[in-house]
Parts: sequence; C-alpha cells; structure tokens
Amino acid sequence: MSELKFKYVRIHGKELAKNTMFGKGIFSMCWQLVRDDVMEQEDADLFKEIDDWFATHLPWPPQCRNQEPVVC
Repeated sequence: MSELKFKYVRIHGKELAKNTMFGKGIFSMCWQLVRDDVMEQEDADLFKEIDDWFATHLPWPPQCRNQEPVVC
C-alpha cells in the first residue's frame, strides 16, 4: 500500500464561496442551513455540538480567521 501524500480531507459542495471561488465547505453549508432555518432543530443542535468540538480541538488557522482568500 502506498503512502498518502495528503494529510487532510476537505468535503465541499457545488456552491462557490465568494472569497475563494472554491466549493463551500461542509461546515459553511451546514451553518447556512441553520441560519436559513432549514435544518431540523435536533440536527442543528447536533451540528452545533460537532462544530464546537472541532473549534476546540482543531482551531482555524490564522489565515482563515483573517478571512484571507484561502481554503481551510
């Protein structure tokens, strides 16, 4: 089995982010569903819990916090 060249996986959709013109990431898409009140409350609560875990354990790189044109 060959060694993987990449360390991370990014899941994204077809809609493009305005700042990067790359597909919006799964977290951005989920937050949009929460804001638009499309996601069921139980699912929204679970997503927020998962998002909090990621924010605590894998904080955003400074480039993303500064909203520079990068994909995080």
